[in-house]
Amino acid sequence: MMTLANYTALRAYSYTPGNETVFVQGYLAIGDGGEGHFYWDSLKTDADNDGTIIKVNTVATGRWRRLYDGKLNVKWFGAKGDGVSDDTNSIQHAINTSSGLSQTLYMPSGSYRIASYTESEAYIYGGGEPVITSFGLIINGDISLELGKSCSLLFDAPSPGGNQYGGIQFKGNTKITGLGTDSNAGVFKMVKTDKISGRLLHFEGTRNQKISLTISGVKLAGGYYQICLYDYIDGCLIDNNIFDATKGVGGYGVFADDCRWFKNVRITNNTFIGSNTGDAIEINNDGATIKGIHPDPNKTDRTADEWSERLWISNNSISNYTDPGQAGGIGIGLAGKMTDVFIENNTVDNCNQGIHFEFCRYKPSETLQNISITSNKVTNNNTNANFVYQSALSMSNAGGMLPPESVQQMNIVCAHNTFESSSAFPGYIVGLKGIRGMHFVNNYVGVRDILFPNYAPSFGIAQDGTSSTLVSGNIIYNLTYAIAFAGGQSSGSNVNKGIVNNKIIDCKYVYYLDEFIYSMGEINIAGNQINGCSSMLKCSTTAVGLILLANNEKISGLKFDKVIYTDDGNLGIRRGVRNDAFDFSSPNAILADFIQSNYRGDCYFVGNILQNMAGGFMRITVAGSLYDWYDHANLAVYGTKGSNFLTFADGLSLPAVVTEGKIIKIAGYDFGGQMPFIYRIDDSARKIYLTVNLTSDIVNQIMSLQAATFIAD
Repeated sequence: MMTLANYTALRAYSYTPGNETVFVQGYLAIGDGGEGHFYWDSLKTDADNDGTIIKVNTVATGRWRRLYDGKLNVKWFGAKGDGVSDDTNSIQHAINTSSGLSQTLYMPSGSYRIASYTESEAYIYGGGEPVITSFGLIINGDISLELGKSCSLLFDAPSPGGNQYGGIQFKGNTKITGLGTDSNAGVFKMVKTDKISGRLLHFEGTRNQKISLTISGVKLAGGYYQICLYDYIDGCLIDNNIFDATKGVGGYGVFADDCRWFKNVRITNNTFIGSNTGDAIEINNDGATIKGIHPDPNKTDRTADEWSERLWISNNSISNYTDPGQAGGIGIGLAGKMTDVFIENNTVDNCNQGIHFEFCRYKPSETLQNISITSNKVTNNNTNANFVYQSALSMSNAGGMLPPESVQQMNIVCAHNTFESSSAFPGYIVGLKGIRGMHFVNNYVGVRDILFPNYAPSFGIAQDGTSSTLVSGNIIYNLTYAIAFAGGQSSGSNVNKGIVNNKIIDCKYVYYLDEFIYSMGEINIAGNQINGCSSMLKCSTTAVGLILLANNEKISGLKFDKVIYTDDGNLGIRRGVRNDAFDFSSPNAILADFIQSNYRGDCYFVGNILQNMAGGFMRITVAGSLYDWYDHANLAVYGTKGSNFLTFADGLSLPAVVTEGKIIKIAGYDFGGQMPFIYRIDDSARKIYLTVNLTSDIVNQIMSLQAATFIAD
């Protein structure tokens, strides 16, 4: 058997009988990885591929063919892997050969520099038509790529110019595997640190040729979009990888770029390390982006079955995505029409927004359906976060652009999660906007390590225009506002709607009504345990129209400075169908004032039980009317200064609702700052005896009963 030094010698060696097989010692130099056995195939006329098929310079028919079993090796095609040489052409030849043969392409240990770029049409975010983008490598067919121990692909794009640069463009089914996420992992790295050197791995299917991909056991470093999934992805596994966005300007880990068809996707067991730009996972199928905010004419023709479906995002570790923008710094973000989405067992730490859904439908008939968010731990401790946008969990339908009444049932379960902040700017821990049909159960929601008086306002569960939403079995703690309402509920009743059986601990206000609230209707509040809170309810300046149906609330712990604190608005707190509303009769629930308010409008407080009053029932400046909703009794009365009783006129019957223990108010009359209770009634004498003396005469004034029963110590 003949031995030859390299491919140059092989191309000059003509076959002679008896030398059907030769051994080549290297591609260019002995032992450079190109060595191997070749045999003479006398009938072949295939093109020379510079790796497995070699043409003799002086022979037209017949080829030297490499003998091998299994994987192709990039070093057979001349790749050096020394981190200095430009290996682009060698690896592209290897890719073309591998793709055509459906064989795995192996990259052994080394640093392979990709420095020659080829222009190719590619779609980019928000673009209506494909643009010319330069990629280091382009793969038009199916490919299986295996990275060996400590193998690195270094994409060294030219200096920024008119084109956006990328690493590899994939247009077929793809499998990329490495050895895991330790120090031996294979690495895809973008050398340049600017945004224009953006797409590290870019995948793009078509409506007629949907593609699948598997990426496992590798590390991705740099690149503004590390894995970019543009369109028509069906079957995707991204598992056990490291995404490192600390190189360069930062950016996105997995970015599904306005992807019309994104189905059967698993993003599991990955580690995402972020920076102050971009998101870890963003799956974007939103109609608002497609049809308005970022016009994309290419995507207005989506068919009825084009959406995101069957997505599993689980067991990922995500940290330090701290972009403070409105749609930035997201751990797990989804937008648009989607169904059957499972977000499970992820850890998200120090991100501006932990789990974020927005534009949750394309139009009213296309809505987010069957979403499960379970057993995740999301902790925000980003001290640089924008207070307005920071959240551990946020969900909205179409950004609030459409009324909640038009939203179809969403079927969302959010259970057994921990949503926390340890930041001095906690923001909204959980924000829900325009969401319908959600069960938010058995979660932990709160601020840890910092006491609520010492940080910016924090909201535990903020609901804006939600409906048919059940908040139950949660532990909510150490917040400025435990549960907040804004924007209005959708019309109609639902037996599953309510705030029930939660534990609310060490919050400044238990319930909060935002200034933008309108016509919310009835919300069932029942069976919650409230401990160590300062005030039960705060209403902002323009809150109107809320009715809290309260059943069997149990209050204990820290002194309540104010149970109700309101500036303005129409508010109702009334007894439910079975039990008393708010029960403050526990000996350690000490009340300074039940209501403190500068009040305008109609307000109702009914069926509440008070005990251990350290102050008065009300300390209130009234610019409207205050009513007992059910038990009011308007009746003309008379009284003499210094006496402790009122007389009602002859011929009038005392209403049945006038009973001992009720608090009274007389329009335009001040009882000297004291709180007047009825302690005895003499029907025959038409007298109502009070716990205070009159400070002036009363002549034919209208008396109204207030909505509380006082229980003496």
